[in-house]
Amino acid sequence: MTNLIIIFGLFVLGKLAINFSKYQTCKKYQKNYKNNLRKPEWEFWELQPQIVKLFKDAGVGDSYVSVVQPIGYNQISTNTGVSVMSNIGNNREDVVGMTQAMFHKSIGIYRSRMFDAINPIYWIEFVIYLPKNMFQYVGASSESTLVKSVQVIYWLVAGVISFLFGVFGDEINTYIKEILLNSLHIK
Repeated sequence: MTNLIIIFGLFVLGKLAINFSKYQTCKKYQKNYKNNLRKPEWEFWELQPQIVKLFKDAGVGDSYVSVVQPIGYNQISTNTGVSVMSNIGNNREDVVGMTQAMFHKSIGIYRSRMFDAINPIYWIEFVIYLPKNMFQYVGASSESTLVKSVQVIYWLVAGVISFLFGVFGDEINTYIKEILLNSLHIK
């Protein structure tokens, strides 16, 4: 039991440390971004891949801005698919506003994840919805029938096991110890 508590503590500390690091990095890049808006430098573009990775790790999706440009002869060209993440260093007002929003969303998400790491309610909910969380991790929709079915089966099995341990806990522990000792040939 002590080993399980230590392992759980390591998970909590790991989740806290990872999200704290990403939170701090995001704040630092936001400061660099604001400095780059005042005085643009080419070095900022080197940070773009790391910034985009932080946004994606936070689950912040890309935004797109429409671009309307005169091309001459009273004609205009419109494009609705210009990626904000691909143009983070651009100082157009609409791109800057969306980029700032992405920074603030990411910072808020990482802050929330840090608090989740030490929130017992989060961990209880995580265990209750373990199959759903695992399917989401691998990219499956949590609304699919398969995920919901596995979730219900998980609840039923967990309920039965909890009931059995509640009623026959001592007998089950003794039986498991005997099996382990016999399999390891320890007397």
